[in-house]
Amino acid sequence: GSHDYCSVMGMKHNLNNLSFARNYVLNVAKAFNLQAIDIVSINLSDTEGFRLECINAFEIGYDSKFLIHPKQLEIINSIQYYTPDEVVEAEKVYSQIIKIQNNEASVLNIDGKVYEKPHIQRILNIIKWRDSYGSK
Repeated sequence: GSHDYCSVMGMKHNLNNLSFARNYVLNVAKAFNLQAIDIVSINLSDTEGFRLECINAFEIGYDSKFLIHPKQLEIINSIQYYTPDEVVEAEKVYSQIIKIQNNEASVLNIDGKVYEKPHIQRILNIIKWRDSYGSK
């Protein structure tokens, strides 16, 4: 794990020092279409630090995070990963996506903003998150 890596490298264990390794693992996982799982956090008393670590992992592209305690699961599920504005925009675009036959639009123009497949996939991810966790 990350602590073993830091020990071998002779470096202090923190997100800054781990950025190369985390980004490398993330990029290799994504290149092979694998689920990217972020490092474990062993400091169970630092809930704010864990929350920030989860947000960082999400923002750089990780799909999930290794957890070692039920308390961490509660924290990870309580995080608002998307802003209310992002959810509103996603709902607006999604309302147009579902009108398209087979949901196979390659480009959408909504209110002068262009949404291509990667944007549409992000919209779908936001809607999926909203349906599972966003109504807290």
